[in-house]
Amino acid sequence: MSNERLSEIERLRSTIDELTSLNEIASAISASISVENITEIMIDRSLKHIGASQGAVFLLSREQDRSDQLKTFVRRTSG
Repeated sequence: MSNERLSEIERLRSTIDELTSLNEIASAISASISVENITEIMIDRSLKHIGASQGAVFLLSREQDRSDQLKTFVRRTSG
């Protein structure tokens, strides 16, 4: 098999993995589960897809006068 064909197969596999991750995230969002669980699924799938060792979601407070407006909502480290 040519290198060009192998490269195309690898690109297609990567695309399938990406679509699978997005589908799992969409399923979690449409399910009746808590925001925390949805966010954890999103972090887990994103870490797996991009090969990162850590990920986090931060929430920004709407209160203007607070110095601690940014709060960690979910933080995950892959094993």
